[in-house]
Amino acid sequence: IRGAKGSWRAAIDAAKRVSETDIRLATNTQINRLSMPELPALADLLIELNSRAWQLQLTVAMGRAADRPDLLPQPYDLLELFPLLVWIKQNKLDPNGIQIFPGNNIGYFGPYEHLLRYGGDLGAHWAGCSAGKWTLGLEADGKIKGCPSLQSVPYTGGNFRTDKLKDVVANSPQLKMFRERTRDDLWGYCKTCYYGDICKAGCSWTSHSLFAKPGNNPYCIHRALQFEEQGKRERIEKVEQAPGIPFDNGRFEVIVEDIPEGEADTPTILGIPIQDVLSLDTKVKAAFDQDTIKERLNKQ
Repeated sequence: IRGAKGSWRAAIDAAKRVSETDIRLATNTQINRLSMPELPALADLLIELNSRAWQLQLTVAMGRAADRPDLLPQPYDLLELFPLLVWIKQNKLDPNGIQIFPGNNIGYFGPYEHLLRYGGDLGAHWAGCSAGKWTLGLEADGKIKGCPSLQSVPYTGGNFRTDKLKDVVANSPQLKMFRERTRDDLWGYCKTCYYGDICKAGCSWTSHSLFAKPGNNPYCIHRALQFEEQGKRERIEKVEQAPGIPFDNGRFEVIVEDIPEGEADTPTILGIPIQDVLSLDTKVKAAFDQDTIKERLNKQ
């Protein structure tokens, strides 16, 4: 994704150096249609590195990823992902003292919330997008927004160099909109969802990156399970190119379709038998061959 040869090896080497000190090592991973089957093997690597915390988030259709739609998870992939994450947590992370931190676009509710959400064993659950409420983002030129991940436009509410931070947080519409969001601001499936008043369509950054506006988020395990009960699934399809500027996104549409016959007969992770995924050793081989890797990283 970074497009810089050797960046992964450099990150691992840096992690090894940190783990040899008194600094507590924490690691972050993007989940996409290349990395997903390698998550159990990656957990083994983090155990070797003595990582103490692992944050996971879905790859979002922004920046370089916006130009690589075949890399992005499909909403129905969550049906395979969430049981896999629970298995990894219970069999690899918990026994080795590694805390899992689901990112803001890993959700929402459903049967896995209490198992994966940080503090879920104590009753904690997703409580809506934190932008402008519990988080802030500052860009390099001083722009203030509700979350570091959000696009510059339309979410910049002021500038740290010229404006008082407390005034921007309290009064700018670009930050207030997240605190004041209600079900009336939602659309699509999320507007009618049972959890809409609390969830409020999940991660705003993820929604905007797909649809150029927040308020509807197909990356939701509750939603995927509801469609599965109907024999349906959602698929995202790119319909508009990203302009090629920093923090950019294109536009996608959601297509509701029948689940293909025989699709769920055998447990797999993106078509790879589950036992092969659980026994994969990435020091020996990758989950996918080079042609598949090149295809999913192909700019479109």
